[in-house]
Amino acid sequence: MKRVIFVDDEPNVLEGIKVSLHQMRDEWTMAFAHDAVRALAMMEEAEEPFDVIVSDMNMPGMGGKDLLHVVKETYPQTVRMVLSGQLDAENVVQAAAFAHQILRKPCEPALLRERLTRAFALNNYLKNCPMRDDLFAMCGIPSVPTVYWKLLNEINDEKPSIVKIGEIIETDPSMSAKVLQVAHAAYRGTHNFSSIVDAVNLIGLKNIKGLVLMPGIFELADGSQLPEEVDLERMWKHALQVAEFAKRISQREHDDTEQNDEAYSAGLLHDIGLLIVATRMPDKFADAIELRRSRGMSLMEAEKECFGATHAEMGGFLLDLWGLPEHVVEAISFHLYPSSTPDHTYRMLLLDTRDGVSALTAVHIANYLSEDLDDLIEEQAKAKVDHIHLADLNMSDRLSDWWDLCFASPTTDMA
Repeated sequence: MKRVIFVDDEPNVLEGIKVSLHQMRDEWTMAFAHDAVRALAMMEEAEEPFDVIVSDMNMPGMGGKDLLHVVKETYPQTVRMVLSGQLDAENVVQAAAFAHQILRKPCEPALLRERLTRAFALNNYLKNCPMRDDLFAMCGIPSVPTVYWKLLNEINDEKPSIVKIGEIIETDPSMSAKVLQVAHAAYRGTHNFSSIVDAVNLIGLKNIKGLVLMPGIFELADGSQLPEEVDLERMWKHALQVAEFAKRISQREHDDTEQNDEAYSAGLLHDIGLLIVATRMPDKFADAIELRRSRGMSLMEAEKECFGATHAEMGGFLLDLWGLPEHVVEAISFHLYPSSTPDHTYRMLLLDTRDGVSALTAVHIANYLSEDLDDLIEEQAKAKVDHIHLADLNMSDRLSDWWDLCFASPTTDMA
C-alpha cells in the first residue's frame, strides 16, 4: 500500500480531501493531521515511512516550511508537497527551497490524484542508484558559468530587462528547470504559458531575483572539480543545439505552438542528468567514463554499471519529482531509446503524437543529429537512432528530411 499524510489546520480541508480521495482507500493508506507536531508524531509512530507528505504552508505553531524542513532531514525519500491557498509567485519561490511540488487550493481532485500517483510511482525507480538520496535532497542544479554570470550582470544592471533575463535563462538547462517548476506551481490553471520565456515573464523580475539569491537554487557549477573529460561549455552548447533542432523538427511536423515550445524545453533539459552526476559525483562519473573507454561500452551501459541508471533516467526522475509536465519528463527519461519506454506509456505516446512528432521523438532525433557530426565524441559513444521507434511511427523515411532541416542554417551561438 502506498502511504500519504495530509497536514492542515482547517478540518474542512482535510475532510474535503478525504471525501475526494475516498475511491483510492483500497490502494492508498491515508493519514490526516491537524498540525505539524501531530504529523511528525504520526510519521515517527508509523511502521513504514510515508511515501508522500502534503502540507499547508500557513499553520499555527510550526508552519509548513519548518515541517517540511524536518521531513527533508529525517525522511529524505518522502516526497514533499505543499497545498496552500496563498500561492503567488513569491510564496512559490520560497516554497521551492524545501518542497518538491506546490499545489494551489482549491485543488481539483483529478489533479491531486494525478500528482500523488506520479509521486508514488517514483518509489519504483532508481532503487539501487547511489544518486537517489541526492536527487530527493536537490533544490537546484549547478549552472554553466557563462550563463550564470551573464544573468547576474543583467539582474544587477541599473535597469534590468525581464525580456533579456528570460532570453538568458532560456539558454541554461538548470535555471530553466527551476523556472518551469515554479511557474507550473504558481500559475497552473490560471495562466497559459508554454515557453521558458513566458514562464519568466509570469514569475516577474522581483521573484527571479529571489530565486537567484536563494542559497542552493541558482548556483555556479565548479568546473575545477569535474572529470577531465567533462567540458561544461561543450555540454551547454550541445544542449542548446539539441533544443533548437528539436523545435525545428517539431515545427516541421505540425503548427502546435505549445508542443513546439515543449520540444525546445525538453531538448534543453535532455542531458540535465549528465550535469547532475558530473557535478555531484565527479569521481564516480569519471569511473563510468573510464569503464566505457576500457571495455568499449556505450556511456549508457557504463552508467548502468556504475550508477544503476543512465543519466537520462536520473534527470527524468528529478524533473518528475519536481512536477514538470509528463511529456517533458518522458522526453528526457527515454530520449536515448524511445522504444524502451514502459509498454503502457509507449502505447500512449504513439497515440498522442498530436498529428506530428512528440517531444520525445523530436529530442531523440535532435540528440542523434547533434552528436553524429561531432568529431570530439568517440564513435562508440555517439547516440544511435532508434529505428524501431521510427518504424512504429511510420516515419523511417523522415530522417533525411530532418537532417537537411537541422543543418540548413546554423544554430544559435550564445558564447
